Amino acid sequence: MGNVFPENENITYDQNTGIITWNAGSISPYSTNTALQRREVDFQISFLPSITQINSSPTLVNEANLTAVDNFTGTNLTAQREYLTASFSTDPGYRGGDETVIQ
Repeated sequence: MGNVFPENENITYDQNTGIITWNAGSISPYSTNTALQRREVDFQISFLPSITQINSSPTLVNEANLTAVDNFTGTNLTAQREYLTASFSTDPGYRGGDETVIQ
């Protein structure tokens, strides 16, 4: 949808492949331990379910893959996060069943 927060983050969307890329640049080595140094990005998507997804909780964003290089050791780093569905149980406004596509 083009809505990114923080707005200055380098995030792109390839309409041909559906791949979202975030080039986070250099990240402090203490990013995981200090809330002020942690890097996050939020983006908004639009989703139109199909008739075949009725009574299901469809995948909104496929798995996320992280690739990076530790500049100190030269080690290649990788990590993977699972896909995201419409089940946002950590959202205070979420109600059970909201994730299901209905007719």
